[in-house]
Amino acid sequence: MKIYSSPFHATHSSGTASKLALKVDLMALITSVIKKQGLTQAKAAELLGLHQSRISEIKNVRIDKFTLDALLDILDKLGCGVVLTLKDDLNVEIRIESPSSIESQ
Repeated sequence: MKIYSSPFHATHSSGTASKLALKVDLMALITSVIKKQGLTQAKAAELLGLHQSRISEIKNVRIDKFTLDALLDILDKLGCGVVLTLKDDLNVEIRIESPSSIESQ
């Protein structure tokens, strides 16, 4: 039996699967930050300059509706620090700092 890193790795190429899995993780993080900040979908949409339906799509993990760039922009607008580092082996490391850890620096 073969074990996959994510369900996407069973049906997509490694690169595509990794991007899809990252979208899922970013959407979960956005949903968590919105919840921790005590925002309703409507308030989050207003803060982010989006329609409420877009926040719902994030909450419902509609990965086909967002690019990685758009999700990273949303995290930035929510006050999260996003740092991308290209490693020597051409892998990319993504570090996201929560608003509370940024404020304490």
